[in-house]
Amino acid sequence: MTGSDTNSGIYKLKTTLNDFWTYNVRNKKWEPIYPNSLVNPGPTEWGTFLPLKLDRMLLLYGGYYGEVLRDELWLYNINNNLW
Repeated sequence: MTGSDTNSGIYKLKTTLNDFWTYNVRNKKWEPIYPNSLVNPGPTEWGTFLPLKLDRMLLLYGGYYGEVLRDELWLYNINNNLW
């Protein structure tokens, strides 16, 4: 992972990562999520997540990969850990 400090307190990555994280409020730590899916969203930055609380699911829409705008829609099932 490489990046640069922009003097504004923001760390900007030079590489789009392909990772997925959750914040554990009990131990106050970020933990990686490894979905059990055969197909997963590719590396994406600036996508939009929308929680669907009643169904315990997340919607991921769009974002960028480099300068390419993505228009994909993904549904993540929290209970089953599947996309």
